[in-house]
Amino acid sequence: MKKYVFSLLALVCLGACRPASTEEGTGQASQAETVNSESSSLVKEASSQLSESKEAPKASQKAAELESYETVLADWRQALETGEAKPGIDSHQIQVDPQVMSYTLYDINQDGRSELLIYNHDQENLIQIYSLAGDQAQALFDDPSIGYRSQLSLLQNGEILQEGSGGAMDHVIQLFTLDDQSSQLDELGEMRIKKMEDDSDKVVAQEGRLSPEVYEQSKGQIIDLSRLDFKPLIASGQGQEAQEETSGSADYPYAVDAEDLAGTYIRGNGFLINGGMGRMTIYPDQNLLVFHQTAVDGRKQESRFRIRIDQVPTQTIQTFREGQSWDDLAEIKVNTAIYLEEFLGGDEAHADKETSYNGDTFYAYRRKTGQLAVSNPNYYVESPYKTSDIYLEYTEE
Repeated sequence: MKKYVFSLLALVCLGACRPASTEEGTGQASQAETVNSESSSLVKEASSQLSESKEAPKASQKAAELESYETVLADWRQALETGEAKPGIDSHQIQVDPQVMSYTLYDINQDGRSELLIYNHDQENLIQIYSLAGDQAQALFDDPSIGYRSQLSLLQNGEILQEGSGGAMDHVIQLFTLDDQSSQLDELGEMRIKKMEDDSDKVVAQEGRLSPEVYEQSKGQIIDLSRLDFKPLIASGQGQEAQEETSGSADYPYAVDAEDLAGTYIRGNGFLINGGMGRMTIYPDQNLLVFHQTAVDGRKQESRFRIRIDQVPTQTIQTFREGQSWDDLAEIKVNTAIYLEEFLGGDEAHADKETSYNGDTFYAYRRKTGQLAVSNPNYYVESPYKTSDIYLEYTEE
């Protein structure tokens, strides 16, 4: 094909570059016009064949890349259909409607090789990225928290930004690039931000070239992934039977593992506890829940409860969450109950069952974003619903 195209171009050049004599008659002029017309046709034909010769390898390469990723795609499809985790696919990543999961090939660093992106459209989260080492697919991130405790973003300059929680009070930001040779990640920098007691943020660690200024610049380069050509991992209509069967056979489809609840939860801006802001910390290994409160006068208060975490049949609670009005309560399906069985000490206001939580039941669950949340009964006069039938939501900090 290349030789044929080259010959066509050579013929075009010879025909187009031959000078026409002004002393020759109209017959020769007509002949020259015929030659020029033929040359123009040959140019178009040659250009078309050149274009085809360029596009064919691209299509062939895409097909070969997709074939190399097929094992990974098959693993994801099976995990979504059965609801069972697999190596490299965490259980929380597949506790979703299979129809919201999709994939696409995208050349992140423009090196001529496409990476495989796994994406959750409902949560608008990039769940995993795979690259090819030879013809073998490899996951770039070994982090099961991606999708609920941490998030990935692709940048216009080919870099990858990861933001996540490094603990109850820490926010960790990392910047990566994809090595052209090994198709593996190289870390460019890391920054750790700590939430202080006054709710301010402080940079407590900084490595590489990542700084607050670079972080802000990076956020301005984030690619809108919704514009990419994603394809469903499971076609519409497929996987629904398996999903329904799994939900029907599972006793607790909305359950949260007790060990996952370890951490601190905070109510959003405007949620007051006895006139001050509040947090709760859950220690599943100690069967302990602690309320931490800062009153408006600056006093620190603490209440401790012995708890028991158990799974219960599915029920629906109404909860008030940040950003909603009291006329727009969220209805949440739950399975995980946290029983406050004994008041162990601290703020005596929480010891009175008539006004607080001793003997009450809280509920834990994941929001659509994957974020953990805990709702407790509402006893506060700030709301029109001072009743244990309505709950107030704390979210993972």
